[in-house]
Amino acid sequence: ICDMRTRAFNVPPQQILTRDKATISIGASVYYRIHDANTSIMVTQDLNGSSRTIAQTTVKNILTTKTVQEIESKLSSLNDEIQVILNKETTLWGMEVQRVELTLPRVLRRNGDANTPILLPEYTYTPKSDLEYVTPGYNTINYDSTGLEMIDKRKIPEPEKIQNFDTKKSEPARFSPSDIITAIDGLSNRSHVTNTGAVYQLDVEVSREVTDTYFIDLKHGNGSAGVGIPRNCKPDCVISLSEEDMIDLFTRQLSATMAFMQGRLRVSGNMAAAMKLETFLSSLTDRVV
Repeated sequence: ICDMRTRAFNVPPQQILTRDKATISIGASVYYRIHDANTSIMVTQDLNGSSRTIAQTTVKNILTTKTVQEIESKLSSLNDEIQVILNKETTLWGMEVQRVELTLPRVLRRNGDANTPILLPEYTYTPKSDLEYVTPGYNTINYDSTGLEMIDKRKIPEPEKIQNFDTKKSEPARFSPSDIITAIDGLSNRSHVTNTGAVYQLDVEVSREVTDTYFIDLKHGNGSAGVGIPRNCKPDCVISLSEEDMIDLFTRQLSATMAFMQGRLRVSGNMAAAMKLETFLSSLTDRVV
C-alpha cells in the first residue's frame, strides 16, 4: 500500500556559511506527494531518508552561493529554485516536491568575525515525530524554525480557558539537538581538538521508529559538528541516548557519568574518549547562550 496524499517533512535548521562569509542558521519545510507508486518502491531503498538527505544538501548548496541580504530579501525565489532542483532528482524516484518553504534565517555571525560567539535561537522547542497528513479544512500550519507544527482546529481551547492561563507555570525555553550541534560547531576550536582528540557519533532516539544521527569532530582542524555520520573518518565512540537526555546532557542538567550508570546513555568504542566528552562540555557551559 502506497499513500499518495500530500505530506510534509522539515529540514532541521543547519549552520551555513554564506558567500559574504556570514554564518546563518536556517531550515526548511518540504511538501511532497508520491506520483508513481511503483517507481517509489522499486528505485529507492529508503525514499523517506533519501528525500530528507537530498533536501538538506540542496538547501545548503544553494544558500552557500548567496549573501545574507540575498537570502533575507529573496526567500520566495529561493524556495522556487530549491523546489526545481529537488524535483529534477525526486521525479526519478516517483516523488513530486510540491512546495518548499525556507524558515527565516537567523544570523549567528556576520562577515566571518571569529571573535563573535555564536548564539542559539530563542524559541521553545517541542520534540515532534513525523508530520501528519495535510488535510484541507482541518489543519492550519504554523511555521517556526523547528519546521511545521500541525494544529487541529477542533482541539483549540475555548476563549475562556485561554484567559485563565497562568504564564508563571509555562515551561522554560528548550533548545533542539540541532541548535546544540550548531552552537558546538561554532564554539569548538583547536584547543578543544588538542585536549580531546576524538570523534563522536551521537545516535539520538526521537521515537521508537526515528533515530537522528549527529557528529562532533574534536580530532581534526579546529573541530566541527553537524548532522549525520562523521565526515571522512570513523568515530572513536558511538553514544546512544534519547532526545530529552541529549538536551539535558549538553545543557549540563544531566551528568554523563550518572546517565551511563543508570543505563540512559550507552557507549560503544573507546571509553576513554567518551569520558573526555564531558570535560569538553564543561568547558562550553559558560559560552553557550
